[in-house]
Amino acid sequence: MTGERVFEALTDCADELEGEIVARYVHADGVHPAMQHKYDRDMQTVIDARLAIDTLRQAAGVRVIEVEEARDDG
Repeated sequence: MTGERVFEALTDCADELEGEIVARYVHADGVHPAMQHKYDRDMQTVIDARLAIDTLRQAAGVRVIEVEEARDDG
């Protein structure tokens, strides 16, 4: 698996986790105030994952456009 594919897979995981969190906590009126702390806690995992992915991507010298092009190819 190439570096671009690894970053693509990790980004997809973060996107899917975010989708699950949004589906669980966000309703037509937004996040219920009683659930806001749980939403924020769970979303922090997504934020941390994306930060780690971006940091590793920069360290590896993989440009974001390469990951987007890999998605289009595949």
